[in-house]
Amino acid sequence: MKVTATGHRPDKLAQHGLRAYGAAQEDALRAFARQELERLGVETLNSGLALGWDTAAAQAALDLGIRLHVWVPFHGQEARWGAQARRTHAALVRGASQVRVVCPGGYAAWKMLARDRAMVDDGWLVLALHDGSEGGTG
Repeated sequence: MKVTATGHRPDKLAQHGLRAYGAAQEDALRAFARQELERLGVETLNSGLALGWDTAAAQAALDLGIRLHVWVPFHGQEARWGAQARRTHAALVRGASQVRVVCPGGYAAWKMLARDRAMVDDGWLVLALHDGSEGGTG
């Protein structure tokens, strides 16, 4: 089974009762993702590697030996992130069995949605961490 993971980023997650988003929250998301990936019998995970849920699910997939397919919206997606987030991104890209850059060139907001659509079209099921609000996850 091929599943696409998509969900909220740390700033959105922090709006739902988290005072901060740090290592403890990342560990909790990763544990939840491992649980769900195992429960669903996932063989391949699609991830856009956005910060938050996408990254936690991707790390969980690699922890479990599940194939990881990375969908990058544009080259340099991670360029403005902090040093640790860039290192995590690079490690996940190295661990992926497939990496696809969806759109050429640099940043444009529409490229995130193009990436999301491509991942959804490629997967059989979506594993979303979503609060019902507007945005790319929706």
